[in-house]
Amino acid sequence: MLEVLLELIPVKLRRAVEVLEKASPKVAGLDIPESPVGVPAPNSVAMGAAVKALLPEAKVFSHIRVVDVNEVALLSLIKAAKAVGIDGVVLTRGDPPALGRAVGRLSTEEALDLVRSRVRRPVELGAVLSMRYDEARIVERMRRGFNFFLVLRLSEDSMEKYLRIAEAAEVYGVKLYPYVIVESERNRALLESLGQPSVRRRDVDRFIDELRGVAAGVIVSCPGDHECLEELAMSI
Repeated sequence: MLEVLLELIPVKLRRAVEVLEKASPKVAGLDIPESPVGVPAPNSVAMGAAVKALLPEAKVFSHIRVVDVNEVALLSLIKAAKAVGIDGVVLTRGDPPALGRAVGRLSTEEALDLVRSRVRRPVELGAVLSMRYDEARIVERMRRGFNFFLVLRLSEDSMEKYLRIAEAAEVYGVKLYPYVIVESERNRALLESLGQPSVRRRDVDRFIDELRGVAAGVIVSCPGDHECLEELAMSI
């Protein structure tokens, strides 16, 4: 069964919980990014812990920006995620911080190795794959030992390439969660500035259906338009 997670930056916990409570039964939970584009936001692991405390059945992916943490802080956050039952942690390098300077020196692969060597049975660990890289590089990354990947820049034009990557993921026992970035009237200019492939609102269900059987789930995102995300959560 294809899992549907909503990408949500929960400025207020109550709003995040309300979105899930009103959501369609097809929505399994949340993917909570950490300080997008380096701008401070509520900590992803902390918010994930709060959501799990109120809605234990919800699936939650939290993120850690390794650019913001040293080794001790990284391991502490991983242990916290494990202690509160967060389902997966996405390790990202992260954009440069908007305030102050970078702290962490590790790559995502080095962070993965550190966690594997220091934390017994950690939560599932994920990273990001971008479809703009060539297949050989993507497959090599899948062999590094991550449990799952969030897939960026998937579009109709790159679907054939994705299907080949999905076959390799099955061989290596890696789960894939492509982003479905939804275009609305409110966020069209933002998405154009980001240069990210997007799906029109009326095509979301069809696009998700194309991924059934070749992805563990999808991350539905509507950047800059929370109302669009709430509407999708109820109708998807």
